Amino acid sequence: TKDPWDTMRGNLLMTVIEKYVAWVLGFLLTVALTPVLAQQAFEAPQPLNVVEVLPSSLRKGPFHQVDDKVLNDGYMNTYTVHSSFGTLKVISTASLKLRVEELSAVDAMRQVEETDTFQQSLAESAQNTVDGVVNIIDDPKAAFSGAVTGVGKAFQRASEAIQSSPGAGEDSRMENLIGYSNTKREYAHAFGVDVYSPNPILQQQLDEMAKAGYAGSLSVTALKALIPGGVGLALSVTGGTQLLNDLIATTPPTELRSINRDRLSAMNIHPDLIDLFIDKTVFTPRDQTLIVAALERLPKTQGRSEFIKFAISTETKDMAAFRTRVAMMYAVYNQKNSPVDSFGFFSPVLLARAGDTLVFIVPVDHLLWTPHTDHILREINRIAAKLGGIQKKQLWLAGTLTDTSRIGLKDLGWEVFTNCDESLGWRDLAEQGAPES
Repeated sequence: TKDPWDTMRGNLLMTVIEKYVAWVLGFLLTVALTPVLAQQAFEAPQPLNVVEVLPSSLRKGPFHQVDDKVLNDGYMNTYTVHSSFGTLKVISTASLKLRVEELSAVDAMRQVEETDTFQQSLAESAQNTVDGVVNIIDDPKAAFSGAVTGVGKAFQRASEAIQSSPGAGEDSRMENLIGYSNTKREYAHAFGVDVYSPNPILQQQLDEMAKAGYAGSLSVTALKALIPGGVGLALSVTGGTQLLNDLIATTPPTELRSINRDRLSAMNIHPDLIDLFIDKTVFTPRDQTLIVAALERLPKTQGRSEFIKFAISTETKDMAAFRTRVAMMYAVYNQKNSPVDSFGFFSPVLLARAGDTLVFIVPVDHLLWTPHTDHILREINRIAAKLGGIQKKQLWLAGTLTDTSRIGLKDLGWEVFTNCDESLGWRDLAEQGAPES
């Protein structure tokens, strides 16, 4: 079947030399045409006031307070969060919601650490440290230089781990082999948080608890009995059905990779693309599993391989989280609004066609009207014109946009939907459960 997007593939692609030439010409034109650019009312990024950006519950809570000044680069907000446990830099409002819930979980973990049951486990772990159990986690080279016995069975499940590097948020291979990572995943799930979270405060607290619990043999059942109420909301914020969250929490990352590989193969994605995606370590195992689950919910959509190409081009962890949200939002759009007929990847954007509508989902926090934004949307307009049959163009934003952006988009013929994090939220697919293994 001929790819309906092929004839437009090159419109947004430039070689390194072309990009350099374009930058030089753009700089010279900007200097020469500054009065003209001013008339076009392009906007420059500037700090935002947190009161104008966030509801009071996100600005300040029992364990955190967000700085008054919020940085915005024309697309995403960057927050400075002061907490009872340390300071965090958080990119995107969606991530901020998750970090706030995780801080509540950290407080709960510290309450658990004060209980007699946990203190007993801690005492047992101290003895096991002397015996060499925890030493394997803290200093695997030194530990194994003196004793290698007892790990043979663990090597039986090491094949996938040996072939691929740990992804974002994963523990080391040694920690996976001795079973410590399994304890950490179970503990994270008990507190309702993502074990692969980039939150360093959460990771440090999880590590401390998991080491003590693993060495001291504190079962997950016993741990759950110690957890105070009001925690466990973080995974509901980040999305995913209960069954899917359970799958991610109870399955080692190596097995998740194998499951995701099989599911992508069942979608007839080219093996080379699958390998490149699975080996893309900027995505956490959770990110990859959510992307695959989203694509499975688009069974009639042509060009799902285009989304994999889109994912493969990802270079940072922040962008990986962003593009995971894109996948999830397209899946919800497909169910709640209109069936997605096909995807087209035009670096760096992914577009979808739904009947006579071109759909562009971009989960940004606050959109400014910049020369770059103007250029991208004009190029997309050219793509739409060449596709044929496109009557409407829709831009879906997770957050808000400026009045200037709204005017610019209207002039270019775009219909804009704002604050779509809820209307295209993944929890709306909860009744479908997790994909079949």
